[in-house]
Amino acid sequence: MLLEGPVKITQDSIHAIVLGFSSAIIADKDNREEFTYRNKHGQDRYTSRLHKRHVIKVGSMICFEVKSFDEEILRFFGSLKPDATGSIHWSDRNLEDIPQSDRIAKKKRENEGESLIVEQNAMAEEPVKKPKKQN
Repeated sequence: MLLEGPVKITQDSIHAIVLGFSSAIIADKDNREEFTYRNKHGQDRYTSRLHKRHVIKVGSMICFEVKSFDEEILRFFGSLKPDATGSIHWSDRNLEDIPQSDRIAKKKRENEGESLIVEQNAMAEEPVKKPKKQN
């Protein structure tokens, strides 16, 4: 089950208000590896290393997977591991139907291709020509 709600951020977890009255906690261990915690200009945030504009900050609406529910204190425990989770603002605009593992593999292939081109130019012992910028 996926739920959504606005968030508050700490270094160890993301807290959200769900359904207007219940709280949710997403521990750091339940985040995808691509998200890293940062405090930028006094504002706590989790930023994706794969997509620089995929940011979860205070007040952001997130979609997360429900792992469990504590009935006594009405608290959800969630996860951002599935691909369809994260910032709703970013997901609505950018999420493709490509699984995360395919996106990571594609990015690695692109990076390997760039390093291969650099190595080929270095082996040819020719100066690398840079394209002219068009104004």
